[in-house]
Order: sequence, then C-alpha cells, then structure tokens
Amino acid sequence: MDIEQIEQQLRQIIENQHPGVFVVDIQLKEGKATTLLIKVDTDQGISLDQCARISRALGAELEENEWIDVAYRLEVSSPGVGYPLKLHRQYLQNIGRKLRIIQTDLTEVRGKLGEVTETSLTLEPFQTKGPKKKQQRSTFREPITIDFSTIREATVFI
Repeated sequence: MDIEQIEQQLRQIIENQHPGVFVVDIQLKEGKATTLLIKVDTDQGISLDQCARISRALGAELEENEWIDVAYRLEVSSPGVGYPLKLHRQYLQNIGRKLRIIQTDLTEVRGKLGEVTETSLTLEPFQTKGPKKKQQRSTFREPITIDFSTIREATVFI
C-alpha cells in the first residue's frame, strides 16, 4: 500500500472512531528513524488525552494491518501555534488571532484575522503596546481581503 492509500485509510479511521476530530496533516518522514507524524484537531481544540487515545488506536491498526513495512515511530499531536494553517475550518478557529501570511508571489503580510468566507479572509491592522523594541505593527493600515487561492502559507503568531 502506498503512502496516499495509507493516509486515506488513517483519515477514515480517525474521523470514524473519534467524532469531531479532523486530520490536519499526515507525513511519513524517512531517514535515520522513520516517523509517521499525524496532526489532528477539533473545532474546540484537542487535548493531550485525545491525542493519546488516537495514537493507541492507530498504533494497533497499523500493526495489525502491517501497512508500513519498516520500523517507525508514530506521533499524534495537535498542530500547535506556529504550524501552518491547512484547512478552512482552522481559519474559522483562529478569528481574532494574529496571522503571518506568505502569498504565492512571496509577499508577506501580518494582521489580525477578521472575517473568513468560503473563498477569502480579511486581515485587520494591529499594533501591540509595550517597549519600543517589542512593539509590532501590521504591514498595512486598512483592512485587506486575501483570496485563499493566493495564500502559500499562513501561521498564527503570538
């Protein structure tokens, strides 16, 4: 079974056995030690306990079916702050937070996530208070709308 088929099977198992949980990303990193990395979340955020339950269930399933024919380590975790947003529902979860967006033309914008529609998002300007060296400001002065199709990577930052 190739990695795409394994990913599809794992997504099905997770979403069927753990209602409300969705898969953000699955990666098989090969090298000195092969690691199967699975990032999961819920619309309310995911707990360490939920990740552990999913890991145990997947570990048993992977061993039983022998989908991966090399020694590997399984890691199930939340995407965490700083991990790129991959799904539309993640943008909805992060309304009001500060985003760093790199667009397909490699321009970077930073702003506070406002409205999210099916095709675009709105970033609002922000400025933090504090010592001059610690202050941060958006890279624009008025709210801007960005189409999802022009986003190369978006991450939440603190």
